[in-house]
Amino acid sequence: MKQLYGHKHFIRCLEVIEEPKSNTFLLVSGSEDETIRLWDLNSLECTKTFLAHAKGVLCLTYLPIQKLMLSGGKDGRLKLWEILKGICIRNLIEDGPEITCLCSMPNMEIFASGDSLSNVHFWRIDKLGNTKFISSCQTEQSKIFALGYAGDGKTFFSGGADKKIKIWAIDELPLVKNVQILSGHEDTVSSIILFDKTMVSGSWDKKIRVWDLRPLLKVPSIP
Repeated sequence: MKQLYGHKHFIRCLEVIEEPKSNTFLLVSGSEDETIRLWDLNSLECTKTFLAHAKGVLCLTYLPIQKLMLSGGKDGRLKLWEILKGICIRNLIEDGPEITCLCSMPNMEIFASGDSLSNVHFWRIDKLGNTKFISSCQTEQSKIFALGYAGDGKTFFSGGADKKIKIWAIDELPLVKNVQILSGHEDTVSSIILFDKTMVSGSWDKKIRVWDLRPLLKVPSIP
């Protein structure tokens, strides 16, 4: 077992970047010490450290087509980075509630951010990294902790402090419609992972649930 040292406070989020040309993998970590760190997973050394968010970094997501990174923090800012250089190229949200989670939909060039007031904001990003705000929706989940995308171009999921997972139809953005609610967890839904036709959710109730999405994704389109 190897351990990486450097952060001075809780580590809140991790992302892995694959660099096929150099056959290397980079680990990106965000912490409540307000920094983002880059780690070479071959040498296990920290290659770059930079200040990112006042009060702490809460979430990260990598955009592989654009080779850019998104970060959200307790300072209410949503930032877009040339992560290998440690350069913030744009503040997409300057001031607001905590940005608690992020989700990218690369085949649609769309990403979403969730905040501590249970809002989800949708953005479009082209291959050159130009961004455009699309729309927002209020999930009414007290506080959002997790977002996930089904990969069908039509559906995303939100998990929050209301102990529920909500399914949303987004096939006609900017229109967003809640089409189903999943119950089962007994505390805040803190993480969601989707693959193939399966969703896995984790909760503060100390339970992991595995969901078969095949019947759940048969949801109506927005009229």
